[in-house]
Amino acid sequence: MRRGRLFRMTTTVLLTLVVLMTSGIFTHALLRAPVAHAAAVATPPLGPAPYGALPLQPNQPSPALPVTSWQGPGPKVPPATSSAASAAAKSAAAPAAGRSPGEQMDLRTANSQTFLNVDGTYTLQAFDGPIHYQDAQGTWQTIDTTVVSDTADTGYAYGVTANSWKVHFARESGGPKLLHLQSGTLNFSETLDGAATVPVATTGPRVLYLGVFPGVDLQYGVGSRTLEEEMILHDANGPTSYTFSYHVPGASARQDAAGTISFTDSTGHELLRVGGVAMYEADVNGRMLPKGAGTDRVTVTLAGKAPDYTVTLTPDHAWLADPTRVFPVAIDPTIGPLSGPDQGA
Repeated sequence: MRRGRLFRMTTTVLLTLVVLMTSGIFTHALLRAPVAHAAAVATPPLGPAPYGALPLQPNQPSPALPVTSWQGPGPKVPPATSSAASAAAKSAAAPAAGRSPGEQMDLRTANSQTFLNVDGTYTLQAFDGPIHYQDAQGTWQTIDTTVVSDTADTGYAYGVTANSWKVHFARESGGPKLLHLQSGTLNFSETLDGAATVPVATTGPRVLYLGVFPGVDLQYGVGSRTLEEEMILHDANGPTSYTFSYHVPGASARQDAAGTISFTDSTGHELLRVGGVAMYEADVNGRMLPKGAGTDRVTVTLAGKAPDYTVTLTPDHAWLADPTRVFPVAIDPTIGPLSGPDQGA
């Protein structure tokens, strides 16, 4: 009896639920019931990560990206951008308006040169010495220290003029003209007393007079700011001293305790310096041997009065006559620094 009543009650409840669900009342009530929303949790995409991407793991933050677009290694895919942003990016990557890739001549300085790259970036090359000089129009030109045939300076056959200072050399030694140097207000001429008459030979920035004395050569090396002068001794049997005559109008000379000679104008401004005399074992081009011996035992003597002076170099004979001496030996005074108003000293 009790079992039959329970069966009838269960049947009634089930029929009631069927009626309610069919009518939509129960479904409507469920939709209107409040629901607690859980925080969304990012889940990694299915399948393998794209090439170069960093895979994300649950409960781990994604990598921090820079403000601008960022891509990991691998093939680059242009990010979606607005048309304005895309135009700005193209403008930044394109060469500057009115400029073509290559050296930008208007950006030259005495010690640097600037290049525009094809991607719109610039490359600056800076040097520790001048590589450019300004011509009469104020335009930066490239310094070229190559000695070339040049008879513009009367009595001289070769010269270097692609610089803010100029130097010319005679066709042969032993005459009244050997070297003429001009730099701003400086006008400097030099001869080597008693030198034999020998023809000049040139190679690049170097000038050679071979055999000015028995076993002795005279050579010059032109730099961007200095003029190297070297007596090349092939044995110890040459003259005991070498005297150069200088003609320097508008300048006076003085010698300091170290033997350096300074030529100055009437205001005391230094125009030229002759000093740093050394003597060392060298190769035939006057370059000191890597393990060669050297000394500063060269006496420098100044004589005369403006505008004509003599400078005598007297090497230590005992050092030259040492049985262990390796020849050739170079006696090397330096003339300089030389610079125009555009290069500075």
